[in-house]
Amino acid sequence: MQKRSTVLLIICWLVYTLSYIGKISYNTNIIQIESFYGVTHSQAGLVSTCFFFSYGIGQFVNGFLCKKYNLKYLIFFVLIISSICNLMVSVVSNFSLLKYIWFLNGCALSTLWPSLIRFLSENTNEKGIKKVAIIMGTSFTVGTILCFALSSLFVAIGNFKIIFYLAGIIDPLLAVLWLYFYNKLLTNKESIQDTNIEVVKVEKVKMGTFLFVTIVVFSFFAVIANLLRDGLTTWVPIVLKHYFGVSDSISILLSLVLPIVSAFGVFLATFSSKKSNNYVPLFLILFLITSISVLFMALFNSSGIVFLLINLAIVSFLMSGVCDILTSFVPLEWKKKINAGFVAGLLNGFCYVGSTISAYCLGLVADSYSWDAVFILLSLLSFVCVVCSAVYCVVLKIKKPTE
Repeated sequence: MQKRSTVLLIICWLVYTLSYIGKISYNTNIIQIESFYGVTHSQAGLVSTCFFFSYGIGQFVNGFLCKKYNLKYLIFFVLIISSICNLMVSVVSNFSLLKYIWFLNGCALSTLWPSLIRFLSENTNEKGIKKVAIIMGTSFTVGTILCFALSSLFVAIGNFKIIFYLAGIIDPLLAVLWLYFYNKLLTNKESIQDTNIEVVKVEKVKMGTFLFVTIVVFSFFAVIANLLRDGLTTWVPIVLKHYFGVSDSISILLSLVLPIVSAFGVFLATFSSKKSNNYVPLFLILFLITSISVLFMALFNSSGIVFLLINLAIVSFLMSGVCDILTSFVPLEWKKKINAGFVAGLLNGFCYVGSTISAYCLGLVADSYSWDAVFILLSLLSFVCVVCSAVYCVVLKIKKPTE
């Protein structure tokens, strides 16, 4: 049983982590794509926006529908579609076609996270849930680090398109791996599902209003946290080039600081989950520090590349912790109250609403004004989350004695 659970987690982790290469291959090479096609920041960002839009909408849809999916074949075909999309990007010469290809890639990959979380929640016992949340929480970061490192290497050797070829090869191999192991990993699925359903019937009435309000608040936090995290990760190579004139390959390599530091965000999430299941006071502190750090980037960007990278790393670490809590810990901890796949899809979908905004709108603000204006805007948005957290905590404290 223990061996089955371990293999289950490893396979799901591998599928999601390595699928990230085909997911962010465009964003990690946005400098080269702008140069190759001769397009502006906003035009290049529009392709990412199309991906994030389809991915975000797909998260909502798949969160609702993932209970009905045949996961064995769904995930197989999703990985094949993503492979084809990456191979198409590597050979297409007409830039206007990229947004349609990447939109399709977003539609396909949007099924993965809610489906895998549903699969894990149904096939993992209570003792293993925390471990699942921790391990799966690292998949975003490891996948991002891997893609940035490989992209930097391929840019250095003179062919950024190799990353798209690589994704086109890896995804079919993952699809076959998933197909081979799927039936071997299904054990006691029915009994676990039945237990979950019983608890939902008991607790839905008691927790309905509280859960609804909390999900609304968490959804807003998800938008802003991922807007900050993905926005900075997407545009930091260009920011470094703009302020300090570093080369393309070096700017991508320096961008690795963000995903490497954000890898530790899962430990922040783990530590927090051990202390309390009420994450909002923690979010207040994290968003406050983030607001200050981003404001420093606008006010003191002339202080040097190290200063900028330190503040970027702080923001990446804190917002990764928020995103890990929202998309991994919260859905799995609430699995007795509500369908974990639905919560994972919903909150991850709102995360990608933030990503959608970041890819195009931040590029547009930078084109129209400056990167300083981008930092000030992000600082203000983060501070709005501080205010929302404070209001939530006060209202909850007032209402608690009357419950």
